[in-house]
This record gives sequence, structure tokens and C-alpha cells, in this order.
Amino acid sequence: MKPLYVGVAAVTLIAVVVVVNLAVGTKSTPSAPPSPAKQPTIDLRSIQSSQQYAKGQQLFQSVCTLCHMEHGEGQPGTVPSLHGAPIATGDANAFARILLHGMEGPVEVKGVKYEGIMPPATFDSDEDLAAVITFVRNSWGNASGAVTPDLIAKVKSETQGRQKAWTAPELGK
Repeated sequence: MKPLYVGVAAVTLIAVVVVVNLAVGTKSTPSAPPSPAKQPTIDLRSIQSSQQYAKGQQLFQSVCTLCHMEHGEGQPGTVPSLHGAPIATGDANAFARILLHGMEGPVEVKGVKYEGIMPPATFDSDEDLAAVITFVRNSWGNASGAVTPDLIAKVKSETQGRQKAWTAPELGK
């Protein structure tokens, strides 16, 4: 009969803990969700009126529209849209890596899988590359801030020996 006494004692103890918690008013309240990291405010109007943005728009229209189309909408099933695309609005370093070295293989953008190759961009300077990235990151509803030529130079330095296009897994996409 000893096991019966142990079982009764355990149930009694649990009941006492529950009653005491209710009497004292302790409740298990869910903790507040962590507040999201404060995003820097983007002055889109200032960016879009800058010389850098205008130059980026001109370069985009002369080089990128063949595949990504005039308004960045891409080509369904072949070339992803740049409207709200994580590659366009996310990490500027990854975007610079793609333009410097190209991208190949499967990539999923907004639930659609694409298989193909994007060749490296053929721009003359870090300023040109920064201008195109700034234009894309701040057009068609995108609002992701400007990119500096210094960032392009940094990415170039980090990837200077690279001889092949990036893949989505390498970029964390």
C-alpha cells in the first residue's frame, strides 16, 4: 500500500500548488513579444531626387531592361521581378556580389522558382554599380536606402579572387 500513499501525496501537492497560485493571484502571462529592431528611416524622396538615383535609372534602362524589363517586372518564369524581391531590398552586400560576379542556379523569389544565369554587370565604376543598386533598391515600391561606392569597393576587395557566379545558398537566399 505504500505506492498508493506516494501517489496521493503527489496529487495533493500539485493541488496545493495550484490553489496557492490561484489564491495569490499568480498567473502565467505570456511575455511580450520582443520589439522588432528599429529600422532606419529611409528618405525616399531625397534618394529619388539625387543625381546617383538618376544615373542609376539611366544605367538600368540601358543595361538591365533587356532581362528585367523597363519597370523591373522581370519575365514570368524566366527572370524574377525586382519589385519587393529580397535580393533587391535586402542585404546590399549580396546584391553587389550578384552584380559583380553574376548568379546562377535555382533561386526562389516570392514563391516562384527560377533557374537560370545572370551574368556579371558591365558597369565602368564603383559609382555606376552603386547608382544602379540604389535605383533598384528605391524604385517600384522598394525603399531600402542608398548604396555607396565605398560599399562596392569593400565587396570587390572581399571577393577579388572569385571566378564564378554566386548561387542562392552561397548568398544565404
